[in-house]
Amino acid sequence: MQQQPFGSLVSEVRAGNDGTLTFAVGGLADLVVAPSVSGGTVQVNTRSAQVLGIGLPTELVDGVAQTIATSLQTYPLGMT
Repeated sequence: MQQQPFGSLVSEVRAGNDGTLTFAVGGLADLVVAPSVSGGTVQVNTRSAQVLGIGLPTELVDGVAQTIATSLQTYPLGMT
């Protein structure tokens, strides 16, 4: 399998019933995103973020969300 660049930081991923994904990052932070597909690429919108249980403005973590989106463009095993 191909190595995903963001994957080494993520310790857990949980899917929500509302279509969101929650990424546990390094055991210190949680990032909730809403993925969607637009124009053949995966887009990721930040819904919420917490570091050590303290909420952060989503604008502060949009760079992390964009890193997730970029890593989702690379599919394992040649999938398209």
